[in-house]
Amino acid sequence: MNPTQNVWTLGGDQIKEPVHYLGCGLNNIWLASGYHTDIIDGEEYITVRNLDGLHRAIGRTLVNRKKLINGKEIRFLRQQMDLTQSELARLVGCDAQQIARYEKGAKQDARSNRPSIENALPRAS
Repeated sequence: MNPTQNVWTLGGDQIKEPVHYLGCGLNNIWLASGYHTDIIDGEEYITVRNLDGLHRAIGRTLVNRKKLINGKEIRFLRQQMDLTQSELARLVGCDAQQIARYEKGAKQDARSNRPSIENALPRAS
């Protein structure tokens, strides 16, 4: 684990060895509590006790930080708000193809519309 990763704890739980959580589609999420592991047929599986709460906490952190959000984060937030790419595009004043390009991480000059996306996300949630 490195300093740019987010470690989430669930209040009152004993902190465990952080486990890398990929279920939200983001690469930098680590859980330190609020989960348990099971071994099924030799494979380790993680069950998150309050998955909706975890995803809401991740979303709040993403929209409240100063850094521009990346494509995976845009997709995560859009899915959490149960919006299609077309619906998000209408909110921010672009087309669905542009949202798809942002979510895929296209490296074009996207800074002009990204602030619109970031401003629309908290309002829509």
